Amino acid sequence: MNKKQLTDVVHHLKEMGLVGYDIIIPVETMESVMNLTFTDSWEWRGPMLQLRSYLTDLGYFLSERGLDSGSVRFLSEVEIPEHIHKRRLKRYMKMNTDLMAAMRLPTIKLSDTAIKILNHEQDRLSRDISTLAESDPEFREKVCES
Repeated sequence: MNKKQLTDVVHHLKEMGLVGYDIIIPVETMESVMNLTFTDSWEWRGPMLQLRSYLTDLGYFLSERGLDSGSVRFLSEVEIPEHIHKRRLKRYMKMNTDLMAAMRLPTIKLSDTAIKILNHEQDRLSRDISTLAESDPEFREKVCES
C-alpha cells in the first residue's frame, strides 16, 4: 500500500467511526475497507503491517490478540501506558544486547574507520545504559538479570 492508499483507508475507517480507543474492527470490515480478502498470507499481512505502522505513527496501537483472524482492536486508553512501558523496556534490552554484541565482536577484519565507529557506538551505548540504569530501577533489575 502506498501512502495515499493508507490515508484513504484510515479516512474511510474514521468516517465509519472505527478509529479510536477500544474499538474492534471485524475482519469483514477490514476486507471491505482494504479491498482485500483475508488470507493468512503476505497478501493480507503486508498491507495490515503497513496500516498498523501508519496508525501507530498517528498515536494508536492495534492488537489482534483474542480476536477472530483478520480482526483488529485499537488498544484502550487504559492499556496504552502499559504498552508504551513494555516497548520502552524492550528497547532498553535491545540496547544492552547491541552493547554485548559490539563488545564481543572480533575487530581483526575491520578497517580503522569501522573500529572507530564501533568504539564510538560502544561508548554511546555504555553511557546511555548507565544513565538508564541509574534512573530506572526496573531497567537496572532486568540488566542485572541478563
